[in-house]
Amino acid sequence: MLSRGATVPAVLLLAWCLGTAPLLVLGGLVPAVHPVPALLLCAAVAVALLRLLPSPPPPAPGREGPASRWPELATLAVCAAAAVGAALLSSENVLVRRDPAVYAQTAHWLSEHGRLAVQGALAPFGGPSADVTAQSPGFYAAGDAVVPQFLHGTTSVLAALGWVAGWRGVLVGPALATGLGLLALAGLAARLLGRGWAPVVAAVAAVSLPVAHVARSTYSEPFAMLLLLGGLCLLVDALRLAGPGATGPAAVPAARAALVAGLLVGGGTLVRVDSPRETALLLPLAGWLLWRAHPAGRALVAGLAAGTAAGSLVALVVARDYLAANAGSVVPLLLLLALSAGATAAALALLRRSGADPAAVARRAAGPAPVAAGLVVLAGLALAARPLVLVVRRDPTAEGAPYVGALQQEQGLEVDPGRLYDERTVQWLAWWLGAPLLLAALAGAALLALRLLRGRERAWWPVWLVGVGTTLQVLLRSGITPDHPWAERRFAAVVVPAVVLLAAYAARALLAAALARWAPPGVPHRDRRRAAAAGALAALLAGPVLLGSGPLLPDRTEAGQLAALRTACAAFSPGEVALLVDGRAAREWPQPLRGCGVPAASVPAAVQGAPGAGEAVARAAAAARAVGSEPVLVGAEAPPRAPGWGPARQVVDRVVQEDARLLEERPAGTVPLAVDLWLARPAG
Repeated sequence: MLSRGATVPAVLLLAWCLGTAPLLVLGGLVPAVHPVPALLLCAAVAVALLRLLPSPPPPAPGREGPASRWPELATLAVCAAAAVGAALLSSENVLVRRDPAVYAQTAHWLSEHGRLAVQGALAPFGGPSADVTAQSPGFYAAGDAVVPQFLHGTTSVLAALGWVAGWRGVLVGPALATGLGLLALAGLAARLLGRGWAPVVAAVAAVSLPVAHVARSTYSEPFAMLLLLGGLCLLVDALRLAGPGATGPAAVPAARAALVAGLLVGGGTLVRVDSPRETALLLPLAGWLLWRAHPAGRALVAGLAAGTAAGSLVALVVARDYLAANAGSVVPLLLLLALSAGATAAALALLRRSGADPAAVARRAAGPAPVAAGLVVLAGLALAARPLVLVVRRDPTAEGAPYVGALQQEQGLEVDPGRLYDERTVQWLAWWLGAPLLLAALAGAALLALRLLRGRERAWWPVWLVGVGTTLQVLLRSGITPDHPWAERRFAAVVVPAVVLLAAYAARALLAAALARWAPPGVPHRDRRRAAAAGALAALLAGPVLLGSGPLLPDRTEAGQLAALRTACAAFSPGEVALLVDGRAAREWPQPLRGCGVPAASVPAAVQGAPGAGEAVARAAAAARAVGSEPVLVGAEAPPRAPGWGPARQVVDRVVQEDARLLEERPAGTVPLAVDLWLARPAG
């Protein structure tokens, strides 16, 4: 279970993302009444990928663990409990206030209409004009159409669940993906640490706030985590299935595992825009394998290239506006990828030209191993000490800066919109994981650096490169609006799994050293001493995680938004269209109303309170009537009022709970959010 179960779900996810991509590029994913073409195409891709999977290698020496089935059963229980718990507490984040609602609305639209774009969004309003716009946060206007942001992978999976269970299927999708992602993490722990560590690692990650948070709302991180960790499991298998220089039948399983591993890691570009970072971090390993004539080398390069190219090509077709809007993040990632590829190719060429002996190079690398371990420790301590000497800022006029300034003013802080708070990222992580776990992870990273450069623990190379490299980048520059718990999503897909694995490695080393002294073979009650030591160590590491993350684990957010949306949709009659005339209505309601069949557009002049707003509303209403529509004014901040319109009627009056948005404090719970909606129809 910890071998196949850790990789097959990731392969099936990749197959679905790859199989649905051409359908979306060509015009649409066939909706629920005819899902057969999509299912057949994805099944064909899945069969091809699954046939490439080799049989997993036998456990490495010292990793066999107990002969009983308890580690597998305990792991399955942990992952199932995490998935079920997150599903029961799943958010009803359907009104567009942040990214989860964009994913949810896009997936719901896709499940019912079979295409990402909303075609003819302005036709019921008389077509494009200066008085109306169909654009809203998360949804770009493209002429008379509306195109959602983000990559298609997450929404295509959520849409498939929408075929099965409607809105509820869409909303619980991340919970299911998180359970499978934790299973992949457990599989990685079993491969590298031993089966007994698998449920422990999965449980610690599951109860951490960053992972639990993204499991309950429609984020892309659970899907990215599943693809990446499944790929790393296969890459570890590839390194253990064959050694350098292997040829013939002995080389085939390693090559196949590496190929699928590369496809999974590179295919992360189908799900998240920052996935090229992990590809860039693995390219040096691929170059080393090529130089050592390892059968996994070429296969890994081919898989990474194919997966990254496929995701990039689809993104250029279906998410061009999103990539353009995020060029400030996308371009550095592409430069990093190009730099890594170029440096790897150059180093490989130099090594081959020099005729250096790999064994001699490995011996020379062992010399500076203590220095490398020391640098890892210094880097970790320097990151933690940044708040004492540094304040990270950006251009105060950049996108998102006014929002930070508004939060600062609201929370009684010094108003400094350019602050990014990135100097506090280690503190953020410590809130939810605890200082003991972070210190153990730092010790594990340093110890692994020492042993890897000395030619030991080589199966850890992929995890060390990706885990340490990504964690360092995220802690240096989070690249996210710094309010909490929103910002914690940056840690979910890679950082938390890496930190927990590295801490477990340090804990295993410490446990082995303690047992060698305290409970050597032959000592009375050795098993009891072993169990007591293991329990004390687990409590030391896992206790702070529960203390830090525990207060927010039972919380459910946005419960009631789905009912509010259904109430609002039922308030419109056939032929009516929504003219949104205040800021909150224009931000939150356009796509939710379209999703239930009510054409919606906002009136920019009215939203901005500009001079001539009343005339703009009148022109927009007249244009809608000219094409046979019945306009209705919609407000979410206050009852809409305009000459010629009757009194507004409140159709939604709810209070739901949402996440806090704190900048300098750890959230301890949720906060109330009023959800209101008023409709005004023409007088008389």
